[in-house]
Amino acid sequence: VDFLRQRDDGAYDLVIVDLHDPEGMAPAVGQSDFFSLCQSRLRGQGLLAINLWTGVREKVLRQTIENINLNFPHGVLHLPVSGKRNTVALAFNFPVPKNQIKALRRRAVELEEKTGVELNQLLWDLARFNAKYF
Repeated sequence: VDFLRQRDDGAYDLVIVDLHDPEGMAPAVGQSDFFSLCQSRLRGQGLLAINLWTGVREKVLRQTIENINLNFPHGVLHLPVSGKRNTVALAFNFPVPKNQIKALRRRAVELEEKTGVELNQLLWDLARFNAKYF
């Protein structure tokens, strides 16, 4: 929060949040102004990526999801992490592109060949858990 407060509005294309302690997501993530601050620091085509983990703080998780949806009304995609209690949420500062699956699949295959990361499977999972966008 302190870091984001020191920056200008619209400073970033991407903000990545991974704030946890042994009991779950850090309480700071559940603060009401955290995601409005994140949203204001993103450029118009910016994206927030956050690792959501339930841990033992279910109330923090519920409040976090509610605050993300409130501050990112253009759309939030969720990608559960296989075999874990984590979900990666992608919150858009612009309307989520819809019906782009063919172009995305081609790009995922190209990038998978270059990086070795299983992007095509991740895209399948993203589409499966967020059907209204695909």
